[in-house]
Amino acid sequence: MLRVLVADDEFDARDNMIAMIQWEENGMTVVAAEDNGLSAYEAILDLQPDIVLIDIQMRGMNGLDVIEKVRAVDGPQPVFIIISGYDDFAYAQRAIGLRVNGYLLKPFRPADVLSILKKHFGETSASQQICQKYPGLGASLLDLSTSGEDMTRYPVQMENKVISAMLQGTSEDVRQAIAQYAKALEDMRLSTPGTVNCYLILYAEIRRHLSHRETAVQPCEVEWDDSAPARSMRRLLTSMALSVRREMGQTKAKGSAPAMRAKAYIDENYAAPLSLEGVARHVAVTPTYLSSCFARDMGMGFVEYIKSVRVAHAKRMLIHSDLSVDEVSAACGYQDTKYFKQVFKQLTGMSPHAYRQQTPVL
Repeated sequence: MLRVLVADDEFDARDNMIAMIQWEENGMTVVAAEDNGLSAYEAILDLQPDIVLIDIQMRGMNGLDVIEKVRAVDGPQPVFIIISGYDDFAYAQRAIGLRVNGYLLKPFRPADVLSILKKHFGETSASQQICQKYPGLGASLLDLSTSGEDMTRYPVQMENKVISAMLQGTSEDVRQAIAQYAKALEDMRLSTPGTVNCYLILYAEIRRHLSHRETAVQPCEVEWDDSAPARSMRRLLTSMALSVRREMGQTKAKGSAPAMRAKAYIDENYAAPLSLEGVARHVAVTPTYLSSCFARDMGMGFVEYIKSVRVAHAKRMLIHSDLSVDEVSAACGYQDTKYFKQVFKQLTGMSPHAYRQQTPVL
């Protein structure tokens, strides 16, 4: 499925929008909901969403600053759609310069959100990559926001079977799962462009797993037939999934040296400013690769691990020192005490002050 990240500091409006949309049935999943610019920026680098819905006015960094910083990072770029209550020409001018893909003015309905998301399906980095390699595919893409075609039945269960077979099954399991996915699309009786769009959604997910590998990050070479794009897509997806299947055993056996070096660096430098880009430079890999291999080998995302390490040290300081909460925050790498309190409560279920009061000194 396509991954969507939502960044908006209006909690109720954001959460209501997320709750009212049938994401999976439309081929998407929300991977994070952030409420400030700094956490949104970190989450985008860590989670690598396909599409980002982002407000302009947020704490830490505004939405346009987030977009500018992300655009400066090498690697696949998400589709950015601004959601804002500000219909301001100055914002619009800067957004154009930052290659913002869409703009949604508040207030809006869930149907408006779905419409603009589907309108930009073909602009995701996965779609752009494959269309560059196979130019004939571009003619088959469908603008789902205006076509009227029913895309509310994306076969998410069949996609899950493909990914499960790719990661845990045999080569034959992979072939059978993709055949079942193709059969589900046939049963939906979509047009050729609609079928191709579904294949592109699956392509984005398989490509994500393929990019986790140290090699073969480009689309596999297959015989492409412009007159039969859906059949060609199925052939391509089978080849890609089998590539991941073949490399899974090798990767699991040897582990990831960059991920282990990154972990050691974070453990030693938790109190210093840490970013995916900076740590990636230290271990001599790209941010995209480090994010992927770190999550795979450590069992949690890069940002999530930093938070866990800093909060563990904060808990020790709160109990075994007389430092104020502000001082503990700074000592653990958080210059914004309000954000530190938010992270601490997220991981422990209580505020730093409450934790200090309720936890006995051993």
